[in-house]
Amino acid sequence: MQPQAVNAEFDVFSGNRRDVLVLNWSPKGESGPSFPVAFVAIGAMLVGSIGWTNANQGSSVQRGDECGYYAYGGSTNIVVFPPESKVEWDQDLLDNSRKGIETMVRVGDRIGISTA
Repeated sequence: MQPQAVNAEFDVFSGNRRDVLVLNWSPKGESGPSFPVAFVAIGAMLVGSIGWTNANQGSSVQRGDECGYYAYGGSTNIVVFPPESKVEWDQDLLDNSRKGIETMVRVGDRIGISTA
């Protein structure tokens, strides 16, 4: 997210379309533990809706699974992990976050790892 969007008078975290999907996430696949995670979809201005396709409340997902889409536009995703999932973020994300620098992340990019 661009800093000018966050600092504008329009509150992007509450003024946009948003939806929360609670999923079961297994960092090691079916052989490992499963953790509930909150996937928060935040639709940018002009996003008419958020459509969930292959997921619903309590679904199990793996990396790369499609969960849904933004109707007309794109936006921001926030995923909230419980402490017991032991997610360790990649160093570039930590370094950039400490400096207030945005990190470009594309589909399929690794952003961290679970040691659970």
